[in-house]
Amino acid sequence: GKVVQFTSEYAPGEQVLGDPAESSMDVYALGAALYTMLTRTPVHSPKLIEAMNNITTSSDLSRAEKDLESVWDSFKPDFGRIDSKFSAAVSDLKEMLARDPEDRPEAGSIASSLQKLVDKRGLLS
Repeated sequence: GKVVQFTSEYAPGEQVLGDPAESSMDVYALGAALYTMLTRTPVHSPKLIEAMNNITTSSDLSRAEKDLESVWDSFKPDFGRIDSKFSAAVSDLKEMLARDPEDRPEAGSIASSLQKLVDKRGLLS
């Protein structure tokens, strides 16, 4: 089915392509938000954001889907942009931003991992 609403800076490719909602999509979106916070730049390239947005505006949906799949397949976040003081979060972010939803961790696992990071680093104190 055609998705008509999503936030292209945070949505995983499978959501934009119309896959049924899964918790792995929320894990991805959280990872994208955290990446953006830590780097001050969106995890998605302008080309990927454009391809996602074209899904809802293109008169040739089949072509727009193929274009998105092509750009999504080459998606590779630049984790080197993350400040070294947050390096402990990189492994979690890599898992959260996995292209394949099956490779993303469960939400509870991420919550536990991020809580340990906050406690260890005193990030909120």
